[in-house]
Amino acid sequence: VNEYDVGVFIIQHYDLYRLTNINETKNIGLLENQKEIVTLVEWPEKINNKINNKINNKIDLFFEYGPDMNKRFLSIKGLSNEKLNEIR
Repeated sequence: VNEYDVGVFIIQHYDLYRLTNINETKNIGLLENQKEIVTLVEWPEKINNKINNKINNKIDLFFEYGPDMNKRFLSIKGLSNEKLNEIR
């Protein structure tokens, strides 16, 4: 977990790429929801929907590789401007 204090809220960044078992999410603080925290989750497909739906203020980062594995593409899914304004 990397944490960034940006003044008005805190960003907690979780890179789940190396997870091999869903139980590994229990001890990393992923479900510690607080109003002033925005949670960035890389590779959210590594955890199930039951856990995903319990995380508040979440932004998901999905990576895909190009055919030659030299390029990565990023898709971002998450908070609306309204929700971000609530956190601030």
